Amino acid sequence: MDANDQGLCALFPAHRQYFQVKFTVEELEVIQSCNDADDNTFCINVRELMSAVFASLLWGHLWKLAPHEGDSHVRFWIDNISAVAWSNCKSSRNGFAQMLLRILGRSDLQHGFYSTASHVPGADPERLSKFLASLGTLLRAGELSQSSSKHYSRVWGQWVAWCSMMRFSPWLTATDTDKNAEQLGAFAVYLWKYGMNRQQKGNTFSTICAKLCAVRWFHRNTAGYDPGVNASHAILLRGIRRITDPVVKQRPQSARLLRVIFVDINLTQPCDQLLWGGLLLGYFFLLRRSGYLFIGKRVLSYVLRLSGIQCFDTNEDPVPPKRAKVVGITLHGAKNNPFGREKVRYHYKSKDRLLCPVRADRWVNKAARTFATRPGDPALSMWNSGITSDAIRGRTDLLSR
Repeated sequence: MDANDQGLCALFPAHRQYFQVKFTVEELEVIQSCNDADDNTFCINVRELMSAVFASLLWGHLWKLAPHEGDSHVRFWIDNISAVAWSNCKSSRNGFAQMLLRILGRSDLQHGFYSTASHVPGADPERLSKFLASLGTLLRAGELSQSSSKHYSRVWGQWVAWCSMMRFSPWLTATDTDKNAEQLGAFAVYLWKYGMNRQQKGNTFSTICAKLCAVRWFHRNTAGYDPGVNASHAILLRGIRRITDPVVKQRPQSARLLRVIFVDINLTQPCDQLLWGGLLLGYFFLLRRSGYLFIGKRVLSYVLRLSGIQCFDTNEDPVPPKRAKVVGITLHGAKNNPFGREKVRYHYKSKDRLLCPVRADRWVNKAARTFATRPGDPALSMWNSGITSDAIRGRTDLLSR
């Protein structure tokens, strides 16, 4: 956090975000007046505290943990001792600062976090150097997304286990490229042949390259150097790519395929009603399988929920499915619109009696009443399970032959 006579700024390293706020002309005049009159109403101490309060209003919703995890702890790093003391004591004799502290306390309560402040010394080079180094560590940790970080950690565990089995050191050298190429090449061949899994099924070329990339990234991030390789390593990877079977691409659903599937469906059965409604939703809204189907017995956090399917008339007023002219879906975790609400995808009723997005909603809701699906449950739920991607694939593969 920082402030001066021109504005405020703050850095959020975990999310790689920052803000800069420039004071208005009226605020600049107040600051100049306070400085000339030696008035502490809007002094630099208050402005430093204001940067922390502004950060809580802007990012407070990101600091909230799950209900069972309790309150999160947020620490403000401020280079002003008075602002640090006010923030920690939640009290100040300055009236404007006390108002800011009340706003901060309300934000704490609203978003479920508690805040403390620490001082960033600006005059001690050694302590400042340590602080900047810690910020650098946070920024490097934020280079990868959460999913990529988990993937890289899992691959590093496989690498360490393989090196232990082969009696190699998991840390490659910084200068001996021939030795690095030999060890990484042996790991690549092992992955191609056995894959580091229980089925001992070899990995594809793209998976092997991703794992080798993760190993080298760990060296760059942890040891501070990139273990180089020689030309023979690139030749080995090209050989693996040539020998590996090509990836079988999945064809997208088509209207013709849906009509063929419809012939094989019994819409008097709730399971088939749910399956047909899900197929139509996936077709019209271009959904990924993880966006609306069960993957085995589980679903991902952003899967389409029953409450995420809504029916509207031509005036965009909510109506029962039988009177609907438009159907809209909201995916949990989707991008927000300019008003801060999740985006809703819409489709109008088609003139086709068979392939229609509004009819898809009717079939899903009809089956949901049979299965007693709650609004917060995945839309394609069936008691203890749901429509899986394997069921869709099996039905389409059988009928597309």
